[in-house]
Amino acid sequence: MTVAEPRSTSTETLLVQNLSHSRWRSGPGSLDALAEEWPEGAERAVVVADQKAWRSWGPEVMGALSRVISPPDVIGVASGERSKQPAVYIRLVQALLRAGADRTSVVVAVGGGVTTDLAGFAAGTCLRGLRLINVPTTLVGQVDAALGGKTAVDLPEGKNLVGMFHWPVVVVSDPRFLDTLPRRHVRNGLAEMVKSALIADPDLLDVLDRDARRLAAGRPPAPDTVHRAALVKWGILGVDPFEQGPRHVLNLGHTAGHAIEAASGLRVTHGEAVAAGLAVAARVAVHLTGFARSEADLLRQRLRRLGLPDEPQVSFDAARPFLFRDKKVRKGRVRMALPRAPGVMEPGTGDWTVPVDEDLLLECWHGLP
Repeated sequence: MTVAEPRSTSTETLLVQNLSHSRWRSGPGSLDALAEEWPEGAERAVVVADQKAWRSWGPEVMGALSRVISPPDVIGVASGERSKQPAVYIRLVQALLRAGADRTSVVVAVGGGVTTDLAGFAAGTCLRGLRLINVPTTLVGQVDAALGGKTAVDLPEGKNLVGMFHWPVVVVSDPRFLDTLPRRHVRNGLAEMVKSALIADPDLLDVLDRDARRLAAGRPPAPDTVHRAALVKWGILGVDPFEQGPRHVLNLGHTAGHAIEAASGLRVTHGEAVAAGLAVAARVAVHLTGFARSEADLLRQRLRRLGLPDEPQVSFDAARPFLFRDKKVRKGRVRMALPRAPGVMEPGTGDWTVPVDEDLLLECWHGLP
């Protein structure tokens, strides 16, 4: 699998990456260029914003939008995964309609992955589809969640079980948003960056390792490092935009991670759960793909240095029901994206996942037999 080569940024440079169905603007000053990305024929906007992010960045977003459109209505969404519920989604669609949204409207999602997931699903289904712009304000959003067109809400049975692909017209990732993130939110994003590095850019693991102390303390990565991690995903999206094959590798760490997150009652954050899920996946890969035991051990060390967990925070019994409701389960067997080596993923039989017996998954949950 080939992904785009990383490109460095500078404080004077905006990076624009194109797919046939979406654009991604990354780098310092990206928000100021929002007017350049405004969709043709779009006559109004409705902002769906994480309430905490909006308190910090609302004036800047409104200033950028004012260059191209009249002041939009703003619909607030509570922070946190608990907002990704069907009832909240329904209320959001109703709010869009009450705000006068029509086919000339653009939904502008401002916040982290929860907000872009929820707003994207509402935009994709309201009036059978409104255009969407994502303005991610978290590290998770900028390196992963806001890219790629996946939208969803959660059910009691598990995460992201109701959703659709609805690609944003453009994603605007401005590094200034990351300056106000709490330490735990920075660490959440670091887990996704480790995932991207392990998939296709192993040198990025060393970059993160060299800066681990500062990152673990809650300082955001440099803009070029953020862009480099996100570029792994963007390159894969260009090959497989709708998850028919290679895009499955982006689920590395997420099969166990989503189960951990759900089983914890959302006490464990997404990034914390993904970090533990990466450790589990590495152990499984030692048995199934030839991933070196030393690399599995080194991965756990890297996670700890970044302030991330390297062990599941819930028991296997607690996670098991959610594991078997994962979207990749086939014929009652869990399937996982697994590495062969840092930067090399296992293609399996062509869908880039590997079936994993329950007994092996149990053995690898808290150790490496």
